[in-house]
Amino acid sequence: MRQQAGPSAPEAELARIATVAARARPEVVRATANLWNDGHPAERPKPVRQAGADPDGKRRPIVTSELVAAAVVARFDSAKTTPTEIQRSSHWPHIEQPSAVAAQIRRFLASNLATSGE
Repeated sequence: MRQQAGPSAPEAELARIATVAARARPEVVRATANLWNDGHPAERPKPVRQAGADPDGKRRPIVTSELVAAAVVARFDSAKTTPTEIQRSSHWPHIEQPSAVAAQIRRFLASNLATSGE
C-alpha cells in the first residue's frame, strides 16, 4: 500500500512514514480521514475514490485532476487558488519530487508576498 501511494518515494522514507503512522491513535486517523473525505461539516464535496484496478485491469490513480478540482480546489477562493500538478508524483509529491515541490512553493510565496505588500 505504501508503494502504491508513493511509487517514486524512497523506500527509507516510506518506512519512516509507516513507523510514525503506526503510532497514530485510531480516533485521530478516523477524524483526519473524515475531514479529508467530507470537508468542512457545512459542505458536501464528492467523496474520494479509492485506488484500485478498473474492470479492465488497468490501475487508476488515487487522486485525479478532476477529483482535485471538484473536491479540493472548490473549497478555496478561486481568485487565490492555482492548482499545480507535480509530474512523476502521486500521493506524496513532497517526498517523491521534493525539488519540484520546493520550486512551486517558492513561486507561490514570491507571487503572494509580492502582491500582499509585505
